[in-house]
Amino acid sequence: MTCMSYSVSNGLGIVAVKGERPAIVQCDFHTMKKKRIFQAPEGIQAKEYVSICFSSDGKHFLGQSAGPDWMIYYWTWEKPKLISSIRSTNHANSEIHQISCNPFDTNTQVCVTGLNLYKTFKFSEGAFKPLHQHKPDHNLFCHSWVNDIRIISGTEDGKLLVFEGADLIQEISYVNPRNDLIESSINSIIVLSGGLLVGTSTGTCILYEKMDDHTLYKVNKEFYLEGSGKVATIAISPSEEFAVCTLKNSQIYQVLLDADTSRADEIKCERLSQPFHYGFVIGLDTCARKPLIATCGTDKSIRIWNTLENTVEVVKYCDDEPQSIAFHPSGLYVLVGFNDSLTLMNVLIDDIRPFWHANIRGCRECHFSNGGQYFAAVHGSTINIHSTWSFESICHLKGHQGKVRSISWSQDDSHIVSCGMDGALFEWNIRTMKREIEINLNEKGLIFTSACHTPDSKLIYAVGSDCTLKEISDGHASREIPTKVQYTHLVISRSNKMMFAATARGTVRALKYPIPTEGASEYVEVFSHSAPITRLRISYDDQHLFTCSEDGSVSVYRVQDREAARINKREKDFSYSDEILITKSDLKDNFRLMSEYKQRVEDLKLENELQLRSKGLNYTEKLRELTEKYMSEIEGLKQLTLSIKQERENNEANHNKELTSINIKNKQEMKEIELNFASKMDAEAEKYFELESRVNFLEQQWLTQIEEMDSSHQQKVADTTAFYQQKLKEKSSNISELKGQLQQQRKDFVQMTKEVEEDTENEVVQIQHGFETKLREEQQSLSVIRNENNEMKKKYEMLTKDIEDHKTKLNKMFTEERKLHGIIKGFEKDIMGVKREMQERDDTIQDKEKRIYDLKKKNQELEKFKFVLDYKIMELKKQIEPREKDIEALTDQIKDMDTELQNYHKGHANLDTVIQDMNLKLQAATRESISEQWRAREIKQANKRIQADVKSLYTSMKKSDLNTFKASRDLVAIYRKYDKVSHEPEDPSRELINSLLKMGTTWKDEKILSEFESETLRQRVHLEGTVSSLRFKVHKTEESQHNDNLRLVKENISLVNEINTLRKDLKYTNARTKKIMEKIKLKKNRNRRSEEKPPLQDPSAANNAEDQMIDTQKNSAIVFL
Repeated sequence: MTCMSYSVSNGLGIVAVKGERPAIVQCDFHTMKKKRIFQAPEGIQAKEYVSICFSSDGKHFLGQSAGPDWMIYYWTWEKPKLISSIRSTNHANSEIHQISCNPFDTNTQVCVTGLNLYKTFKFSEGAFKPLHQHKPDHNLFCHSWVNDIRIISGTEDGKLLVFEGADLIQEISYVNPRNDLIESSINSIIVLSGGLLVGTSTGTCILYEKMDDHTLYKVNKEFYLEGSGKVATIAISPSEEFAVCTLKNSQIYQVLLDADTSRADEIKCERLSQPFHYGFVIGLDTCARKPLIATCGTDKSIRIWNTLENTVEVVKYCDDEPQSIAFHPSGLYVLVGFNDSLTLMNVLIDDIRPFWHANIRGCRECHFSNGGQYFAAVHGSTINIHSTWSFESICHLKGHQGKVRSISWSQDDSHIVSCGMDGALFEWNIRTMKREIEINLNEKGLIFTSACHTPDSKLIYAVGSDCTLKEISDGHASREIPTKVQYTHLVISRSNKMMFAATARGTVRALKYPIPTEGASEYVEVFSHSAPITRLRISYDDQHLFTCSEDGSVSVYRVQDREAARINKREKDFSYSDEILITKSDLKDNFRLMSEYKQRVEDLKLENELQLRSKGLNYTEKLRELTEKYMSEIEGLKQLTLSIKQERENNEANHNKELTSINIKNKQEMKEIELNFASKMDAEAEKYFELESRVNFLEQQWLTQIEEMDSSHQQKVADTTAFYQQKLKEKSSNISELKGQLQQQRKDFVQMTKEVEEDTENEVVQIQHGFETKLREEQQSLSVIRNENNEMKKKYEMLTKDIEDHKTKLNKMFTEERKLHGIIKGFEKDIMGVKREMQERDDTIQDKEKRIYDLKKKNQELEKFKFVLDYKIMELKKQIEPREKDIEALTDQIKDMDTELQNYHKGHANLDTVIQDMNLKLQAATRESISEQWRAREIKQANKRIQADVKSLYTSMKKSDLNTFKASRDLVAIYRKYDKVSHEPEDPSRELINSLLKMGTTWKDEKILSEFESETLRQRVHLEGTVSSLRFKVHKTEESQHNDNLRLVKENISLVNEINTLRKDLKYTNARTKKIMEKIKLKKNRNRRSEEKPPLQDPSAANNAEDQMIDTQKNSAIVFL
């Protein structure tokens, strides 16, 4: 599919499909069904449509084909009929990017834009006719209609061109605010009611606001999607509240047009759905314990997908392009092959982190075993088996002569089958590490693409480039089933009842399994991808099938088995796990954040309570003030209502009096008016009778006038008819005279034509006679000229023969001269070759001497580098020692702080006991003080009563004239009455006082204890926080120090290995140079001897073998270096 369009009026969509004959498919988007196919006309050279669109009424649609045709086709969708077509441009190498219909015009008006191209056409009288044309100096990527005459277009260099008809009225430039040097092209334009929405190649959308002045449009907002993607298309909602943007890297974003831009210049937009792959998806695998699949692609990303929720769980972008991927059955680990290493990664809740690397380069195929205890990785033609838990290398399986394309574990993980590009298929026993089955079909030129075991491990099925499905049993291919299409991958369900195959056409075939022994294999084919399928996997419960392809898509299929009861039972019994991995540091950070957030929440609660209390007090005061204010106002209003009621009563009384007086006056006035009206009516009746008599008189007069006018009119009509009848007679007589004249003129014309024809015939005869005489004379002269021409031809032939003889002589001389020149040049070349050989040999000697000198220099530099590395290692060791001392000091400090904390807790417990003792003592002291106060009060009251009784006794003694007996009796009664005061008085209110005292003391003690506990808790939290932070720092420093030590050790090992290899190379080159120098000396001595002796043959031929030997030695030395 290359492009699509949708019509809102009828709910139909059209999709352009690429092919030998490109087609446009009509679809109903409501029912998601295909309705019609519109094939391109025969003879078209284009393979695709660049752009398609509907007309404004939705009844027709247009398609713009690609080059070299660049044709516009106009169809009606009700009938698959081509109405009209026209060529957009005559240049075959041109580019056209978009075609659109005018939505404001009922007549079909079309606009086409491209490279230096802007054209508009109008459909009228059954054909397209050019309307406007402009040749801009820009590459127009897109355009949109603003109104029925104005079009705005976007260019490759980031400009907006506004056209009215064929005139360019304005050019608006856009500069990328994040980078002025990068030119951003405008890829899509949507016209809004208040402006424009423009999509650029830098992953941003710009909202232009419509202006009333000459500027027309102004930048209002910028929406940032992503920097790596180019905006492809934009769709706007009917309410213009949001827009949906698609990028060329297969991502979809939602843009909120009414977003607030006060906080930032650019608004970041969110994806409408999960992020997708862009480019080839080259790896796919699934796990057993979770509904997850893992994919990797050429976009350098690793993605974990949830197949139940159809979402992306985790996305990880790598620095290098992943080549293969394998998912552990537990769903917690991912094995990824890169160009430089094989990496095992942890799948965390929001990240994928590597934790183990292996030096396996270019691993294009890797798999975990079904139990998860092993994993196999391919390195070229070798298969490496490792343990998942200890990472130990179990074995290396070697035997393939070419790259391994596919590996597959058996159900019990005891065997593994492999196949490759060498046309070989092997089955390996993991326990014995030996091959049990070996099939080699390299002689037929076969390349295997996939192979797999059956669940019972009795059969092996393999597919390859020969378009056949091979069944292997007992070590040989027992059957070959033709497929007619190349299968890329093969998978068999764990229930051993289903087989699926992926093809190079992008389809999936569900094969009938077990495969019948006779006849062709039956299958059901599903079209899912537009490119070859790269991976095919089935879930562990045989419920889903997963495919990925080079078109960048991942497909999930629901596998429907006929045994529905068994599926339902399996669905009920099977359940996925919810386990996740999280690192210790992340967990500590989360706990630390949780404690901080809890502390913040408590602080906020206290602050809120204080604020609520203060607000409550303020509100109570305000309420009290308002109630007082409103009460005073209510009393004032009550007084006003009383005064208003009194005024109302007074006004009603006055009003009744006035009404009675007015009624009396009205009655008197009515009587007077009735009398006046009767007199007026009599006068008016008299006037009416007079007028009626006058009207009758006027009617009679009018009738007499009408009769007179009728009679005069009839007389005038009779006079005019007579006049015009006479004129008609005169005209008819004139017409008859003219007809006679016309007949006479016709007769004269016929006679004149006859005379002219006779004269012309005579002139033709005279001219013919003259021309015949001239022709005879010319024929005679021509015969004379022919005779002369024959004589001249004979002379010319004689001269040409002489010229040819001279040319042959000259050619012979030239050939002889060329031969001589060739011989001379050959001798010169031989001389130059000998000189060149001598110079080359001298150059080779100099080059070898230079190389020897350079190698010595490199050796010295490497020794210096070794010395520097040794010095660096010593310095790093020196740096490690003080860090270890700091760590020890910090650990000692932590231990001291722990002891201080323990002492603090002990002191805190002692203080609690002291506080309790002090509280008890305080309660006893308060009770004693209250009882003493009460006793003193009772004594004072008793003294007062005694004094009163003594005074009364004294007065009674005075009155009774010193009656001693009575006085003594009263005195004894007083003594008996107050004899109780000497004993301890009972306290009737003791229980009340004790209860009050207890309440007061407990309240005070609780307040003191709460303050003391809050202070101790605060100090404890502070100390624990400091201890945890110190521990975290110590742990981090230890980890960093350990990593640094490991890194340095690895670097030292690699450097030592490099130094050793360089030393070996140096020794080998020194030995080679010695041998070469000895041979060169021998060669020089031989040359000297040959110069002294006379040459018996060609020197180049004599020394050919020696030169070849020296050249081979030189080439081998260069290759080695």
